[in-house]
Parts: sequence; C-alpha cells; structure tokens
Amino acid sequence: MKILNLSDYKVNIWGGGVTREIMILPANSLLDNRDFDIRISSAVIESPESTFSNFDVYKRIILPLEGSITLITPTGKVRLTSTEPFTFDGSDKITSLNSVGAIDFNVIFKPEVNASVKIINNYHHIKSKKSCIAFAFEDIKINGEHIAKYSSAFLTEDAEVIGKAIIIVY
Repeated sequence: MKILNLSDYKVNIWGGGVTREIMILPANSLLDNRDFDIRISSAVIESPESTFSNFDVYKRIILPLEGSITLITPTGKVRLTSTEPFTFDGSDKITSLNSVGAIDFNVIFKPEVNASVKIINNYHHIKSKKSCIAFAFEDIKINGEHIAKYSSAFLTEDAEVIGKAIIIVY
C-alpha cells in the first residue's frame, strides 16, 4: 500500500479555486493536453458559480466532500450529495452553484477505463483484483494503519477499511 497525504498532491490554481491532483495516468500525462486515461482530483471551490471544462471523450464522476454543489445540466438541476456519486459525460455543458469553500471529489476517465466510485462507511473488505484507491473522507484505518482525512491509499492487495472512504476502482 502506498499512501499519499494531502501535502503530497500536485496543486493547480484555476479561475474558481484550487485543485489537488491525487493521480493521473499515464503518470507523465498533463490535464491541459487531454492525454490521460484517468485523473482523480479534489478541488476547493472559491466561486459561487463555475463552468465545467469540456472533457469530450471522457466520462466524469463527482461528489461534494464539504459544502453544497448544485449542477445545472442539460436536463435540469442536480443537487450533489456526499453519499451518491454523480456520473456524466465530459462533453456535457455543465455549470454549478456552490457554497464558497465547497470541496469536490472528481474522477475523469476514458470510457474504456471503466472506472467506478463508491462510498463506504464503517467496515469494508476490499478484494484488490483491479487497481484501487481508497480516499479518506475522514480519518480511517486500512489494515490497521491510520490514513488521515483527504489522504489516499493505493491498494495493491486485499484490504480492510474502517471508516468513511471513497473507493475508486479502475
């Protein structure tokens, strides 16, 4: 298991706040070049309104970690919850209404990557058959090791997770 703490993430400043890149693959890919297969990040949103960048040929999964985020989608308004990841096409024209200081969790991936995101609470046994990351929604334990809030664990073997976490399988 490899652990990345909040201070280990790559930080990017954008018009609406600050994004912390947790992972991008291939590792030498760049967000601006749109040459990645999957990117996982978390953003602190400092603007009450924002417009999502176009990521055609990608899918996106998003949920709030803190604060309120409501998406304005082509089919209507969607109030995001921290218990239900929201998936949409990267080419959708999306804007959002946010509480200032809201924090989101975002996965952008090519459809062939077939990424999934789920929220776990309390105790969960993870069978590591594919690549898997556990993002700590709060302080958690993985196989008895403390993982601080908003840190990530890259799982390379079966794991027992105690606490609230976001599990990303890809």
